[in-house]
Amino acid sequence: EFDAVKETLVPSLACPECSSHIGEYRAIDFSVVNVSKTRRDPDVDKMFPQVDDNGFRVRYLGRPNMVILGGALLTQTRAVATDCPTSGLFDRWVRNNLKGGCYLVRERSDNLAFRPDDSNFGSHFGSDPTFIPSSDLYRGEHDPLDYYEQKELRESGTPYGFHYNQGVDGARDFPVFFNVLDNYTRAMAIVTTLRDGVYFDLQTTSASCRIALMNHENRGTIALVDIAAAWRAAGSVGVEIKISVLDATPYESPADYALLFFEIVLVTFVLALLCVEVSEYRRRGCRAYWTDIFNILDILSYLLVVLMAALRFASVLATRRFRKKAKLNYLTSNHTMAVHRTLMGGPELPTAQDAFDELGIVATMLDTYTIVVMFATIIIALQLFCKLDFHPLSGLLTRTIAACKTQLFFWFCMQSVMLVVFGILGTM
Repeated sequence: EFDAVKETLVPSLACPECSSHIGEYRAIDFSVVNVSKTRRDPDVDKMFPQVDDNGFRVRYLGRPNMVILGGALLTQTRAVATDCPTSGLFDRWVRNNLKGGCYLVRERSDNLAFRPDDSNFGSHFGSDPTFIPSSDLYRGEHDPLDYYEQKELRESGTPYGFHYNQGVDGARDFPVFFNVLDNYTRAMAIVTTLRDGVYFDLQTTSASCRIALMNHENRGTIALVDIAAAWRAAGSVGVEIKISVLDATPYESPADYALLFFEIVLVTFVLALLCVEVSEYRRRGCRAYWTDIFNILDILSYLLVVLMAALRFASVLATRRFRKKAKLNYLTSNHTMAVHRTLMGGPELPTAQDAFDELGIVATMLDTYTIVVMFATIIIALQLFCKLDFHPLSGLLTRTIAACKTQLFFWFCMQSVMLVVFGILGTM
């Protein structure tokens, strides 16, 4: 019979062999099932509670309405150790003393060419802390070959902890995914793995953490939080935080349909005006056409509007691609319960990365779209002055500017020089 202290007497299911009391409570019916140590078996070392196949956990970042989509994705790019450049100052000293002391930064295209089974190309690094005696995750009774292949072990016999594709074809950039399905214990085990396994080291050139948030009060609004860190030439680390607010449901409401109508009308008019410009070009000839400043403004305005429409259309397509891949929960790990190979990727890890990449593409397109709209607005304002030139009163400003264009040109030159000088002085 148990009383209020029974919680202190029952051994933890997370560590049944670590009981702190020897007594009759051991007669309680509970058992630990020993599963065979099959390499990459998702049922090995089940010890962390998880939700069932049809369930999910809701995680918030910025309550009460910003729900995390899938989880947080952590990636990095790495450099390869190489000899330092010997040309320039102190070249002999560099050659003699800094051999192999510099790091060659590989671009993303080079990263994609990494061979997953070749450590010389930076495809795996770090250590699995469950085989490091100083780590809290250490399990000394286990054999590395029960969980790793020989080529995944260091010369010392300790397994590498992090791999370019985390064991899944299609994954990239050493991904680590904090899934919303993970409980606190599991999440902290991943953090300990990153810390004790040395996920960030001297060869880490940049790191990125992405989190996608959905406003569940307005399901069309998604916020992409992108935290990026990179080494600077001066030796410091630059951190940039960017939050992009995206519309994940374009053209699905009456207001969106009205916007689509006006966009179609605008593009139609611009295409018709481009046809007029082509006709004028044929009539006046090349030299006469391009020496008219009004024609240049017209062409620039029309081309910017066409570019706006193209960016808008491309962002909508990218958004729809994201929606096909977006899920509240990704089964991004084959070992959601594993002690070893904690970060081994699951079949949906590439899909999760693709979804984040699609969101990043949409955010970049919308940033470019905003810049194009800004320049288009300036050109259209200049066009307005040009079109009002025919009126005696409305064309006063245009004729005044045309009369003093030489003086205005030199004024812009002087203004530009002054801005550059003050900009230099402000950064000294």
